[in-house]
Amino acid sequence: KKNHARVMEGLRQAASCLFPEPLPADVLGALAKRLTLALQRGEAMAPAAQTLAEEWCATVQTIGDMLLRQLPESAAGEVPNLIKAVSSLVCGGDAPEQAVRQAVRNWHREAQDLEATEALKRAANGGVARRPVCRLGGRARVTGIERAPDLNNLGAELTSFEVTKGRWLIVI
Repeated sequence: KKNHARVMEGLRQAASCLFPEPLPADVLGALAKRLTLALQRGEAMAPAAQTLAEEWCATVQTIGDMLLRQLPESAAGEVPNLIKAVSSLVCGGDAPEQAVRQAVRNWHREAQDLEATEALKRAANGGVARRPVCRLGGRARVTGIERAPDLNNLGAELTSFEVTKGRWLIVI
């Protein structure tokens, strides 16, 4: 326990020089495991902690750069939150590239859901959507189901359109 507290304090001190905010608990935990291994190999605490903090700083920069390349310019403000999500995935064992792809996919889904919700609100108020909302493979939110109300408000994917009924078939 005493050694763990020493490791955590060493990491906090090293990270405070590089990061304006304290590192999240999952990042600290992952770095603590690596620092403990370095100490077991006989490395000195301060230089090993500093090296790990610098490596994590470079990883965060790389993650940010990858996100900026894969997201539209209009989403640049989302990068700090997405970095946190990607960092958690990386600490859980995902490769940074894989974690960034997952975070970008999730961001696109959420953006589509938000766009569809806003378009539905405009349509309900007599407005007109800026562009077609429904498309094959698009995302939608289930509403108005009376026989199975537990399905209402669930997200779904549009799989095909039944022309005769004027309805989309979906997969929830």
